[in-house]
Amino acid sequence: MLAAAGAAGGCAVGDEDPERGPLPDARPELLGAAERTLAAGPAAMSATLRARSVRYRLTGRLDPRRGYRFCGSVREARRGFPHGLLIWLEERRGLYETLTAGKNRCDPRVVWLDDHPPTLDLGRREPAGGEDFLHAALAAVAALPRVAGPSGAFEGCGSSECIRAPVDFAALARSPGVRDEDRWTLFPFLRRLGSQPVTFGLDPDGYLDRVVLAPRGQHRRVALSVTLGDFGEEAPVPHVVASAIE
Repeated sequence: MLAAAGAAGGCAVGDEDPERGPLPDARPELLGAAERTLAAGPAAMSATLRARSVRYRLTGRLDPRRGYRFCGSVREARRGFPHGLLIWLEERRGLYETLTAGKNRCDPRVVWLDDHPPTLDLGRREPAGGEDFLHAALAAVAALPRVAGPSGAFEGCGSSECIRAPVDFAALARSPGVRDEDRWTLFPFLRRLGSQPVTFGLDPDGYLDRVVLAPRGQHRRVALSVTLGDFGEEAPVPHVVASAIE
């Protein structure tokens, strides 16, 4: 079953036990869970993003093979967000893609549009669209061995174990050396994020079932919660291409 979306910051605990001292580094456990999750294949995914009065949820499936592909639709949208709009995200070999389509199933034969400017805008006061935050979270999971710092394990996430680790998002902003329009906005955003604490939930079977990003600094009003489930049981996410440009 897909895990219920957790509220950002819902796993608030410290990194030190006053009786036993600092907690042991949980990074090996975190990396093992990430490797297991990525190797399992397509999974169900839900993402909730909030910024000020903006809130929406996307549901769909994530295919983590050879980078990642996500295809899902906008649910529970507020402030005029297009309910049912399909969002397709991809990262492969350092190249990123964000496409949108109408209210159809994730089908490569529908008309997919290149997502410029960002469709999932967070409002005029936020310098990035919601798809940039989604790319950041998924890219961090795919590259955890390279971007995650030392971490401590702690309780307080329901049936999951939570691990809070600093993630170097700026390290994800590496140019592949070829033209990629999405990185024109995504890479500056990742560099501005820099190092941010991220909460990862591990289910009893050792898979990553939650990623919570509540940035500090200029993005402190944004909170993203991603939940995963049904590991290896979902249908693959098809490859699609933009057949029209916005």
